[in-house]
Amino acid sequence: MVYEIEPGRDPRWAAFLSQGPRGGSVFHTPGWLRALEETYGYRTSVLTTSGPGEGAIRNGLPVCRVSSWATGRRAVSLPFSDYCDVLGEEGTDELAAGLRAIGEAERLRYVEMRPALCGVGGAGFGVSQRFWRHAVDLRGGEAAVYQRLHADHIRRKIRRAERERIEVREGRGDTAAVDAFYRLFTRTRRRHGYPPPPRVWFANVLRQMGEAASLRVAYRANGEAIGTMMLLWGRDTVYYKYGASDERHHALGAMPLLFWDVMREAIGRGLAALDLGRSDLQGAGLIEFKERLGGERAEVVYWRSPAADGGSSGGGGGSLARRVFSSLPESLLPAVGSLLYRHIG
Repeated sequence: MVYEIEPGRDPRWAAFLSQGPRGGSVFHTPGWLRALEETYGYRTSVLTTSGPGEGAIRNGLPVCRVSSWATGRRAVSLPFSDYCDVLGEEGTDELAAGLRAIGEAERLRYVEMRPALCGVGGAGFGVSQRFWRHAVDLRGGEAAVYQRLHADHIRRKIRRAERERIEVREGRGDTAAVDAFYRLFTRTRRRHGYPPPPRVWFANVLRQMGEAASLRVAYRANGEAIGTMMLLWGRDTVYYKYGASDERHHALGAMPLLFWDVMREAIGRGLAALDLGRSDLQGAGLIEFKERLGGERAEVVYWRSPAADGGSSGGGGGSLARRVFSSLPESLLPAVGSLLYRHIG
C-alpha cells in the first residue's frame, strides 16, 4: 500500500535523508520542497510504502500538485528540479503505481516522474522528455581536476580573470548579492529569449535551505558584477542550479573563474562531484561548455502517465515566444515571469 506523508511535518523523512539513500539529492530536502510550496503554491507530499506507526521510512518519492487554469492540473516529481529519483532499495514500481492512482482518482491531466537513475517504463508510463545531465568528478585532488579543464577555453580564461583582478564573493540572503544575481540573471534570460522566475523564488530557496544554498558573484576591480551563480550544497555533491553573466565582458573569464572557485571549495570540503544540471539535447553550445569543464554526460529521461506522444528531446519549439521575450524591455520580464512560472512546473 502507498501512503502520503507531509515531509515538513513527518520527522521520519529528514531522518531517512540523513542516511544518504542512493539517488538522494538536494531536491528531496524539506527546504527545497518548502520553497516550491511558498513560491508557487504547490502542495507537496511524499509517497512511501512505510505507513504511520510502522517505524522508519524505507522509501519515498516527493510529489507536487500543480493546479493551473492555463496548463491543467497534474502531479509532478518535481517541478523546477532537474531530476528526482525514487529513494530506497525497493518500491519503485509500487510508488509509480501509487502516483498513477492519484492521477486517476483526482482526474489529473497527467502525472510525471523525473528520475536520474531509475526507469519506470512498463509501469504505465511513457517517455516524456530526454535531456543530458553533466557532472564533474572531483575525486583525485585539485591538480587532477584542473588538468581536466579545457586548456584554452577554461584554464586560459581563469588566468585572464586572475590578471584582471576579478573578485569572487559569496552571499546568501543579503540584498546586495541577490540584487546582483537577479539583475544579471534577468539580462541573461532575455538574451536567451525567456523571462526569469520571480525574484522571490531565489530569496525563498536561500532562506528555506539555509547553509545548503549560496550565491557567488564575480566583480570587476571597479565593483561591476559580471558573472554569478546559485549553488545548492548536498551531502557529497554541489549543484550548479542557475548562472548568468554580462555578455559584454565574457572575454574576462568570470564564469570559468566562478566554476573553478566552486570546484576548489568543494574539493576542500571532500565532496565527490559538481553537478552541472541538465541540458537540452540540441543545446550544443551549453553541452560543449560543460564538457570543457570536465563534465561527463549521462541521459535523463522524464516519464509521464498517461503516456505522452513520443518523447521530445527537451527545449525546441517556442521560437516565436523567445523572439517576443527577447524584444521586451528588461524591466518588464520579471513581471512576466511572476505570472507564467507557477503554470509551468
